[in-house]
Amino acid sequence: MLGLVPGLEETVKPAFNALADAMPPIDSDNDGFSDVEEIQAGNSPSVAYPNGQGQFCPDIAYGCGARIAAAKPPPVDQLGLFSAGLVVFGFAAMRRQRKLRART
Repeated sequence: MLGLVPGLEETVKPAFNALADAMPPIDSDNDGFSDVEEIQAGNSPSVAYPNGQGQFCPDIAYGCGARIAAAKPPPVDQLGLFSAGLVVFGFAAMRRQRKLRART
């Protein structure tokens, strides 16, 4: 966005200057304050005022606003799932046969 490249610190200032020069001023959260004004005040430009007040990276951990993601669920054992489906299908077929024999 605006020339900002993740991991390249030298792109931060030009990107911020491009944000400051944007016309009309960019207000991501539509609270009436431009993103530049909110960043300069230490407020979050993505959370509307007053909730974003003082929320510009208050607890930096691994980057601004980053959260540690939950572990990826283990992959589904497709062969096991298929086998379980066959077992259920087999029990259903046996039950149906018993019902048919009971009627005759």
